[in-house]
Amino acid sequence: MSITAQQQLVIEQQQRYYDAVDRTGEHLDGKASALLQAGSLVITIAGLATLLGPQSARTPWGVGALIAVALLFMAMIACIVMAWRPADHLLPGSTDWDTMFDRYISCPVDDAYNLALANLLDATAYNLARNRQKAELVTLAGWLLIAQVGVLLLAGLLLSL
Repeated sequence: MSITAQQQLVIEQQQRYYDAVDRTGEHLDGKASALLQAGSLVITIAGLATLLGPQSARTPWGVGALIAVALLFMAMIACIVMAWRPADHLLPGSTDWDTMFDRYISCPVDDAYNLALANLLDATAYNLARNRQKAELVTLAGWLLIAQVGVLLLAGLLLSL
């Protein structure tokens, strides 16, 4: 006896969802990397403008803006590093042969199907929760980058007055 077409469809659908969740984690890592690169550019330009720019950039406003941008940059780096930190990644099922044989091969088809589906659902939910944490950190890093640019724009406006 084999699994039904409906059971096969459900397993395939859940496998695609699991794969999408897995890819999302990698995409978030890429976004964190892009934010780090953009923030590095902002802090470099701010530092160069303060050091090599007109004398007015070396006023307390200019130096204060550079310090604020540097602190925001460090906070952004902390968010990105926390998003990148190694974490458990749950895979569906087991890689142990004896466990696979006992739970999938030597049992009724419906039991194997139910267990395979439960394993996929559990792994997807676990990895999705990790992606949500990572997404929150990447979003916060994005806002910190915006704050860096905002501080520089405000400092530029104040220095031009």
